[in-house]
Formats: sequence, C-alpha cells, structure tokens
Amino acid sequence: MAGVAAANTFAKAMLDKGGYGRAFTSAGFGNRMRKWCDEAGLLHCSTHGLRKGISNRMALTGAGNRAIKSITGHSGDSEVALYTREVDQEALARVTMARLIKWEMANPHQG
Repeated sequence: MAGVAAANTFAKAMLDKGGYGRAFTSAGFGNRMRKWCDEAGLLHCSTHGLRKGISNRMALTGAGNRAIKSITGHSGDSEVALYTREVDQEALARVTMARLIKWEMANPHQG
C-alpha cells in the first residue's frame, strides 16, 4: 500500500510540477523522490531503481518505447532498452498477443 501512496504522490507532483510551477532540476527531482520514498517507508528504493521498475512494468503491459519514454523522460530507444532488457519475453508475448486479438475482434474489417 505504501507503494501506491508514493505513486499517487509522485503523479500529483509531476502534474503540478512539484508545486513550484516549473519543472524539477535533475538534483531537485532526485532529492524529492528520496523524500517521497522515505515518507512512504520505501527506504530501500532509489530513483534509478524505481525508473527501471516502472519501465519494466510498462513493457510487460505491452507499452512501446514511445509510451515508456513519455513517462520516464528517456530521450532515446537505446536508453529504454537498457531498462527493459530483462522483461520476461514470454510474458510480453502473451500480453502483446492478447492486445492484438482484442484489437482484431473490435476491428474485424481493418485487416
């Protein structure tokens, strides 16, 4: 539950730019994440670890590199690949095929 609370706090802060009306600096963002993780009882977490974890989770849902980059702030596909290379390919294939089948069923005359 602490992880959900931290994610909600993070999402709100990102939407309102941390309450300061401007984007975080790199150091400012890292310091803020440390504070949020500590407040959520996630003392073992780091900004890097959380970024890698959310990248992997998004990849497992079938999110493509563009979607992942829109959340993580990576600028290149090679950066995303470093974070997502450990994604279980079998699980990713199941998710991707399920999404394709769902799309095919909803769009029978498109292909």
